[in-house]
Amino acid sequence: MSVEYEGDPEIGYKRNGPIPPRTHQSGIRSMGFKVKHPEFAVTTFRERADDQQKYKRRETPWIDFTVTASSYFGDGLFLERSFAAMNEDKGFQYNKNPDLQYGLEVYSPYTVDKSLRNYRHGYGYLHDLRDRDIFVYRNKEGMVETLIKCSNVNHDAAPCSQYFYVNPNFKIELTANYRRGMLPYWQEIQTKSKTLVFQFEAKN
Repeated sequence: MSVEYEGDPEIGYKRNGPIPPRTHQSGIRSMGFKVKHPEFAVTTFRERADDQQKYKRRETPWIDFTVTASSYFGDGLFLERSFAAMNEDKGFQYNKNPDLQYGLEVYSPYTVDKSLRNYRHGYGYLHDLRDRDIFVYRNKEGMVETLIKCSNVNHDAAPCSQYFYVNPNFKIELTANYRRGMLPYWQEIQTKSKTLVFQFEAKN
């Protein structure tokens, strides 16, 4: 688990002076951790590394999480802005699909060469990095509560990134990165990860 605290130098810059003592009053700006679906149990580095080696990328149940908090959280409108920027690229546009998928609104690109969605073994991905489906879940007020972006590359390990707030009042945002085959479990991933983050807080 990697942790960045308030007052730490930005990436690429050196620290001036000694590292201050860390207590549970120290503000966390960012934190990364990995968990396995569906257990969501905290494991040691060795246990995690040994288990990850058992799976190929197209079938791995492991999820990478990034916590963004405190001064890195911003004004709490990141999800709204990110969704609103979807069609800013005039050469790459999206349409809303008529049907929900897994309870999510779906927005798919229509200005894309689908032949570039191939995967050639030994050569890697052949696709436009902008070619992603976008999934949205809204709260009762119509605000974006969950935003998911999934690559459309034709491969079982196509990545998804799921963005959501643990609690906007606490200024904590989570990003979950997983393979597209795990998209049906997005709600479970969101619920269990929120619980896990609050457990981290209780232990500090």
